[in-house]
This record gives sequence, structure tokens and C-alpha cells, in this order.
Amino acid sequence: MLASMWEKTLKKSKILFRVNASNFIGTGHIRRCITIAKAARKLNVVPFFVINKNKSNHKYLLNDEKIHFYEIEEQLDLENDSKETLKIVQNLNPDILVIDSYAIESKWERYVYTNSNLKLVVIDDLANRKHYCDLLIDQSFLREKIDYIPLMEKDAQIFCGSEYAMLREEFSKARAISLK
Repeated sequence: MLASMWEKTLKKSKILFRVNASNFIGTGHIRRCITIAKAARKLNVVPFFVINKNKSNHKYLLNDEKIHFYEIEEQLDLENDSKETLKIVQNLNPDILVIDSYAIESKWERYVYTNSNLKLVVIDDLANRKHYCDLLIDQSFLREKIDYIPLMEKDAQIFCGSEYAMLREEFSKARAISLK
């Protein structure tokens, strides 16, 4: 299901994920983005990640999946984080940037978006801050599009609800079997 959800969006050759994580928080963000990256590979899209430079085990997850990643300093403020990410965007020239981070908000998104030529996708599950993107996904149970409409600073497609859950392949298969 995940591959079919992204099929229309991922007709490009490179996708970049911006994810924050440490050994204490963010593992779910990394895992769901790896799930999307693996689905993207099936569509011949090459995934890349931008992660914080820290001593977390998350780079090992990316290495295990043979996903190339860039590291930026962990303690950057949002302005410098956006500038460092933009340098990577301009060097790599991805078609899509996926943001999965509670720390990133509309000012960061607008800066990177207006200084690049890419589609911006935001994964959120809080509905508590403004966004500037082309596509927003919230896989939360009972979340509705109307929860995000006042938070959008740009006209965007909004996909909400558990039908957009980014399940790893082994869980998707188990779910399909359990529903039979």
C-alpha cells in the first residue's frame, strides 16, 4: 500500500529525508522514513538522509539498509540547520525532500523550499505548528485534514488518518494476513 501511495509522487530519481534522532528520541521517525526509502527504491528512486551528527545508533540502521547519509552538527539553531541542509540539497539536487522532525517548522521549510527546486513533503503527527510544503502526511488514528488547514502557509495536499500509516513491509504483510 505504501508504494502505491507514493507512486504518483515519486516519479523522480532522488529523494532526501531530513530526520532528527538520538539514542533517546526519534527512532520512530528514522524507521518510518527508512520504510518510505525502501518503497521508493522499488520505484527506482535513490534515497538519501540528512541526520544529526551524534553518537546515536541510527546511522547503523541506515548503513544496514545501504542508504547514504549526510551528517550535520546536532546543536545548530533552525536557521543554520536550514542553511546546512540547503547546501546538501543544492549539491545533491533531489526532486523531493521529506521532513520528519518535530523541531522543524514553517520558517525552515519556506527557506529551503524557496531556495531550491524540489517538492517538499512533511510528515507530522502533532498538528500543532505551521507548515510550508507541497504534501503533508499525518498517519495518526482519527486525524482529519481540517486539523491542518489553519496551519498550512501554502496550498498543499493533506493526507490524514491511519490509512496512510507507514508500516514496515513485515507489518504490512502480517496485517494483510490477519484481515483475511
